[in-house]
Amino acid sequence: MNQQLRPAPYPPCPLGPWYVTEEGKLRRFATIGHLVVQWIESHCIWTGGNWVGRPVKLLPWEHQLLLDMFELNDDGSMRYRTAFIGVPKKNGKSEMAAFLALYFFLEHGYPSPNVAVSASSDYQADIVFGSASNCVQLGPLADEVDVFTKELQIPNHLTAKLQRVAAAGGQLDGQRLEDVIADELHEWLTPKQMKVYGMLRGALALSAEPMFLAITTAGEDPGDDLDDEEVPPWLRLYRFGRAVEAGEVDDRTMFFRWWMAPEGADFRDMKVIEACNPSFGVTVQPAFYQDELNKRTESEFRRYYLNQPVEAINNWLEYGEWEACRVGPYELIPGHETFMGWDASTKRDSTAVVLVQRWDDGRIYVRCRIWQRPLTVDGPERGWRVPRNDVLAYVRECYADFDIHGAGYDPHQIAWVAEDLEDELGETLHEFPQTDSRMTPATQTLYESVIDTLLAHDGCPILTAHIKAAQVKNSPRGGQRIVKTGKGRMIDGAVALAMALYEMVLEEEIEEESWGYVPPADKEESNAGTTE
Repeated sequence: MNQQLRPAPYPPCPLGPWYVTEEGKLRRFATIGHLVVQWIESHCIWTGGNWVGRPVKLLPWEHQLLLDMFELNDDGSMRYRTAFIGVPKKNGKSEMAAFLALYFFLEHGYPSPNVAVSASSDYQADIVFGSASNCVQLGPLADEVDVFTKELQIPNHLTAKLQRVAAAGGQLDGQRLEDVIADELHEWLTPKQMKVYGMLRGALALSAEPMFLAITTAGEDPGDDLDDEEVPPWLRLYRFGRAVEAGEVDDRTMFFRWWMAPEGADFRDMKVIEACNPSFGVTVQPAFYQDELNKRTESEFRRYYLNQPVEAINNWLEYGEWEACRVGPYELIPGHETFMGWDASTKRDSTAVVLVQRWDDGRIYVRCRIWQRPLTVDGPERGWRVPRNDVLAYVRECYADFDIHGAGYDPHQIAWVAEDLEDELGETLHEFPQTDSRMTPATQTLYESVIDTLLAHDGCPILTAHIKAAQVKNSPRGGQRIVKTGKGRMIDGAVALAMALYEMVLEEEIEEESWGYVPPADKEESNAGTTE
């Protein structure tokens, strides 16, 4: 069953609690989302804009979001424990966070509810907490809740509270929470803020049905040398959510919903802006976006109003060039002339085996298999090792299924098996040292095959991530070669693809005019590596 319920920008289902099955049919799922909608619309009022003081009437996208987010397991318990929602600015996400905080506090059924509303600073925390406070004081909840500067309380129930927590200075040691609302998570970047993020998650440990709900606009992908513990919380959840959405990770407790313009979209196209802003024309009118187009840089506009994460480094491919090579599903042709690139690691990084075939239409079709550390909601899985036996079995399987004419491997990392495999599989399997004299023309081959759309790939999300993580540096001999952009950003799939393509180039004896580079004589530098 398809678990990606409502991919942006428009749902594939009618409004309601429906899945689309693999057969294209609708399947109903159990949810209390309709009860949450009813409670919000019965007890909450708007606290800003042109609707101040009016009863809340949720928009269809908000209604659907709550139906999906409050799905139930078969035993009636809440399915999701972490929810990460990304919406462009000015779509009403902070007030939605305030309404949900009040619902968790007053209606979710805890005997002694303790709910935290948190943000990166006092000012930002006041936005959501202030909306909740005003909603109480100006609406039908005024007699049910006592309002204080930093918390709300239920009369005669002093152990129950909805508290405001600023990540820049919050004190949470030893607290027990039932639910957490974290606003604008992309701003939680300092060590103190990341520590509070961890404490908030830890405070949910004893809750029977906890919910860590983070609502944000896209942030910056630092792209620098970050250890796992230095990755900002928003980026960690975003990467994990994307992995769950793509089916790379199986985690039924993670809810991910991200409104974003599609890759390669024209950021000035008002239809694109409308498609990824679900409250377009209601909370914000087209004239606002037109004005912002004249006052924001492209990077700012894409991040704030198209909700696209912005890379802090310059990639080697222009925006949309890799995506232009994507074609529909296909399978490589058994027994067809095939070339292989194998970039391996010994322990914790990643290992990639990439196959390429040139078909009769002149295009080069790609198949990849990449092993890398699985993601968890708290970062890469600790203690993981590359499954060497699986890798070797796959290489042998490729040789059995395809007519391998050339297979290059990086000897720097797989000396542990190279000689035995060469004896077993024959002379087509050989060393491909990661030196400038090899990797510079291989990079050029990959680059030109992409920009000329000679390459054809199926959109594999892991290979795409490796391509996007790569950067180029100048070679002393001229030309450029792909390298990592920082610690933890894996590019083994990109390197293996470059190797496989260059194996094909050498076999086909492509002339200089076709690929723009004639390989020099091999004078291999002994200490060169793939990522330095």
